Amino acid sequence: MERGTILLLEGEEHLAESVKLTLDSNGYDTLISKDTKKGIALCNKFKPGIILVDMTMNGSTDFIKKVRELDNENVEIILFMSQDAPYCPDLGALRYLRKPFEIEDLICSIKEAEDKLGLRDERNRFLIKLMEYSEGLEKLVEKKTAQLTSANERLRALSVTDDLTGAYNRRYFFEKLEEGINQAARYGLKLSVIILDIDNFKSINDCMGHLTGDLVLREFTALLKNNFRKGETVARYGGEEFAVILPNTDEAGGVKAAEIMRKKVESKVFQTGTEAINITVSIGVAEFHKGIKDLDDVIVRADMALYRAKDAGKNMVSSLPGKDKSA
Repeated sequence: MERGTILLLEGEEHLAESVKLTLDSNGYDTLISKDTKKGIALCNKFKPGIILVDMTMNGSTDFIKKVRELDNENVEIILFMSQDAPYCPDLGALRYLRKPFEIEDLICSIKEAEDKLGLRDERNRFLIKLMEYSEGLEKLVEKKTAQLTSANERLRALSVTDDLTGAYNRRYFFEKLEEGINQAARYGLKLSVIILDIDNFKSINDCMGHLTGDLVLREFTALLKNNFRKGETVARYGGEEFAVILPNTDEAGGVKAAEIMRKKVESKVFQTGTEAINITVSIGVAEFHKGIKDLDDVIVRADMALYRAKDAGKNMVSSLPGKDKSA
C-alpha cells in the first residue's frame, strides 16, 4: 500500500537516520531536515501530511506556527520532547513523544495521524460534492449528511482516544484536567489526580514480546474503567503509565480509591492467550488546592508521589501532602 510523505525535523543525525530507515521500510516517503528554514522549503515543495518535530531544536516553535499558517487543515504534527520539557497544548500537536521513545509508539502515532487525515479528506470530499447537488436531491443530501456526522463523530473519537487501549489519550486528559481545575478553583471544589505505573512492565515486553505487553495494557485498561465511576476520566498517560482525574475527591479519598485499585490489580490474573500473568502497580496521588499554581504543578506532585512509591519498593500507593490546605 502506498504511504504518504513524512517530514522529519530532527537535529540528532543518528536518530534521524534511524527513524527514516524504519519509516521507509514501512512504506513511507521520509524527508529529513536539520534546520527549520529547509523544513519550510520542503513543506512548500512536497506538502507532507505528517510532520515530526524535535522540540529541542532552535526555532521549532516558530516552525510549527509557520506550518500552521501554510496549511493548518491537512497537516498532523507529532512532537519529540525531552523528559523535562513542559507540555505545550497551544501547538496543537497530535502526539507528544518524550525521548527516548519506543519506535512502536511512533508508528502507532503516525497511523493515528493517517486515520485523522483520511477522515478529513472524507469530510472535505463530501462538502465539495454537496455544493454540486441540486435542491431536488433531498434524500441524497440527507444520506450524505448522516455520513458527514458519522465521520465527524469518528474523528472526534480518534482525537481523544488511545487506539491501543481504548482509554482517553494524553491530550484529552490535559484538556479535562484543566477544565476540572478551573471549576475546582472557581467553586471551591475538591479534585485529585492519580498516576499509575505498571511495575516492571519492560520485562513483560522483553521476555514475552510486545504483543503480550499490548494485551496486558488492554486488560489493565478494562480493569481501570470498571473500577472508576462515570465522570472520573481514565487516560493512558504514556507507555505503561495511566492517569485518572477524580472530581469532588480530596487526597484521602484519592488514596482510598488508589488503594482499592492497587489491590484489584495485585489479585487479578491477566490472561494473554496461553500466558497467565500477575502484575502489580505503583500509584501516586495529588490533590489540587489553592496552594498549587497550575495544571503542571498538580502533575509534578502526582509524579513525585509515584516515584516515591517506586523507590519504596513498588506495589504501593503514595501521596504528596499539600503545601496549603487552608480554606
